[in-house]
Amino acid sequence: SGSSGGLFQVPAFKIARTPITNAQYQVFLDAPDGYRDIRWWTYSLHASAWRRKRPQPKPTVILGERLPRTRVSWFDAVAFCIWLSHRTGRRISLPSELQWQRAAQGDDNRRYPYGKHFDPKRCNTRESGIGAPTAVDAYPDGKSPFGALDMQGNVWEWCLTEWETDALHLEGNNPRVLRGGAWSSEGALVNTFYRYQNIPAVELDSIGFRPVLLPD
Repeated sequence: SGSSGGLFQVPAFKIARTPITNAQYQVFLDAPDGYRDIRWWTYSLHASAWRRKRPQPKPTVILGERLPRTRVSWFDAVAFCIWLSHRTGRRISLPSELQWQRAAQGDDNRRYPYGKHFDPKRCNTRESGIGAPTAVDAYPDGKSPFGALDMQGNVWEWCLTEWETDALHLEGNNPRVLRGGAWSSEGALVNTFYRYQNIPAVELDSIGFRPVLLPD
């Protein structure tokens, strides 16, 4: 169910177990046909213009192979998914907001990925006192019913969904949905229903992403 209430059908998909890590994103940065190939941004005029201004991506906030890749704009997260689709021959995308929520809360409408009540020991939110991203597998007890980790805290995650319109297209410059909260978020607040948004160009040390694999 969405934050506005109501039931939705969510067709089958697979979601990454964790947010994309520094190590995974580095493959994209290093590949000859990866970040340096501007065609992955030609899905929209705004994305192309964004990429032309950025010969180098912003570095992630904390190095470490198992740390989530941060400071990734929505434009770049979409480009990564398009590149990975091309590389693998599979349909890889940012999750829609409904896909993200289904993966986080399972089938029993739980408020947090791990249950009904907020538990600061099961996620990296402000209450942890760490004040920075942590390894994506640091909180195994925080997993969702489908085994997805870090669906609360650590980094906000970009969704495909456009804020306000709920559209799933790749065009334009309107804000996109963010889900899950970050290391800097108030834990009890950022439950599986909590919605946030930002403009596609923003690159923050509290934002990352995780892709979904769609049926062929």
